[in-house]
Amino acid sequence: MSKDPINPEHYTQTYPMQVIDIIQEVLSPEQFDGYCLGNELKYRLRAGFKGDPLEDIKKALWYNNKRRSETLHPRPEPSVTYAAIADYEAKQ
Repeated sequence: MSKDPINPEHYTQTYPMQVIDIIQEVLSPEQFDGYCLGNELKYRLRAGFKGDPLEDIKKALWYNNKRRSETLHPRPEPSVTYAAIADYEAKQ
């Protein structure tokens, strides 16, 4: 089993899709852009202070690329709601 610091296995064990995809479905495009920007800044600013600095820079770049790709190719309106997530969790 290989260790993927960007998409660790625990992000896909609970839900049928990636957690980042659920977050993106629930947030508006503007909110998601802010979420990604905040995470990009977090990983850039903490690089060298917590764990492997290169891993933090890779994560920051991942969030930067996610923001850019969504700006060029936005998703349609959200199909997942908080109620749907709660429903799914209740059935588990």
